[in-house]
Amino acid sequence: MKKFARYALAFATITSMSGSAMALRNDCGYDAETSSGLRMVKIGTWVAAYEEQMMPSLYESYCSHRINWFNGPYGAPVTVAKLRVMESMSFEEPDCYSATWYYTNSIVSADPATRNQAYDLRGQISPLYSLHVTTDPTNGVGVGMYKTTPVGAPKQLRLTPTGCPTMGP
Repeated sequence: MKKFARYALAFATITSMSGSAMALRNDCGYDAETSSGLRMVKIGTWVAAYEEQMMPSLYESYCSHRINWFNGPYGAPVTVAKLRVMESMSFEEPDCYSATWYYTNSIVSADPATRNQAYDLRGQISPLYSLHVTTDPTNGVGVGMYKTTPVGAPKQLRLTPTGCPTMGP
């Protein structure tokens, strides 16, 4: 009986892990907003493209995505900031390609080995020093922090899916 209780406890621990991160969907765009202190300001739109799956060990799996961050507010010319993010996959979905069509449990952060770019509050392209995003797996709305200066304070980032096809019946 003790053995069964241990397995039940281990199963409950694994299945109760936080579902607060996303798989970056390829069939959606994400409206990116940051805080100006008083209100949220739209600073562009993310469009993700799945790149490759990497497995450095038997127990780790990472998905690489290229992000094009478009910005062209109020009729201004569209500019593009490019970044590469690494997504650590969960137990439920070990395959990166199939996870790009719905939200799953994962951790999304900027690839430190790549020169990434982001938009600051003024809509200017800046180097991206760090990025960490988590989202609600049911509706895909993400919140996170990003830094465009090495010593400055991180900025809030909210990603709201837009143009996604409906899921389920």
